[in-house]
Amino acid sequence: MELLKNLIAGQEKACARCLSLVENHREGYLDLLEDIYPYLGRAYKVALTGPPGVGKSTLIAGLVEEYIKLDKKIGLLLVSPSSPVSQGTFLGDRISLAKFFAHPNVFIRSVASRGMEGGLAPEISSMIKILDAYGCDLILLETVGSCPLNTEVLDLVDCLVNVLNPDIEDELQLMETGNIELGDILVLNKLDDKNLERVKIDLEMILDLREDEAYRSYVLVTSKNPAKGIGDLRKALDDHKTYLETSGMWEKKRLQQKEKEVYHWMQNQLEEKLRQNLRNQEKEVIEALEEGESPYKVALNLLERDF
Repeated sequence: MELLKNLIAGQEKACARCLSLVENHREGYLDLLEDIYPYLGRAYKVALTGPPGVGKSTLIAGLVEEYIKLDKKIGLLLVSPSSPVSQGTFLGDRISLAKFFAHPNVFIRSVASRGMEGGLAPEISSMIKILDAYGCDLILLETVGSCPLNTEVLDLVDCLVNVLNPDIEDELQLMETGNIELGDILVLNKLDDKNLERVKIDLEMILDLREDEAYRSYVLVTSKNPAKGIGDLRKALDDHKTYLETSGMWEKKRLQQKEKEVYHWMQNQLEEKLRQNLRNQEKEVIEALEEGESPYKVALNLLERDF
């Protein structure tokens, strides 16, 4: 397959075509995902999450500059809110990334969330694999925002960076921002904030409550103007990757991700089959409901008959 060959060879146009193929479920996308499987596993996958406006894009731009200096190949997946009508993406304020659009070591792709809770469309996992097969050393995933109950992103990446604004009123609000207990690296992205030191101490105390953990999350301080702390963030990412590799967690996390993927693929296939069945039997469903049957009984009858 010529497209696969060009993707593995690192051709940018082939990468763009493959991303469109899997994102839009075009004919042959499942075969492509199967064919690239032997070429996966090298990329270090990092997600940045946090409330809108906290400065995730600025941090990503700083990280890209850091890793370009190290001659690393970087893939960016920037998840944006999508139109409820067209499902197209609303591009956010990503001016800080514009200077990398033509850089040979950087591939940037914006992705619509398509209304998914937590801002992650099901296609994100497949798109990460395309960038991995493309030869990226580092894949940075920027999510739409922070959802306290959403842990889906953990199934996709090796490291989770929670970006926080230190302008937080109390400890309860702090606990509610960004799944703090799940973050591998916590970043306070405003150096001059009056609450900075108090929030940093509170975060350190929260982390101290964790028991029997071999890895302790970093708490870092960064700022946009003037730019500070990006080097520390890059070092923290590198240290976390080293920890994963030397502790055996790299292979363990990858196996867990594959196990979760089996579940998600089965779930997606079953949901699609259910939707197809409902479309095919819409008239029968409506007639049963008009005759007074409860939705629960109608649903159970369909499941017992078709599954």
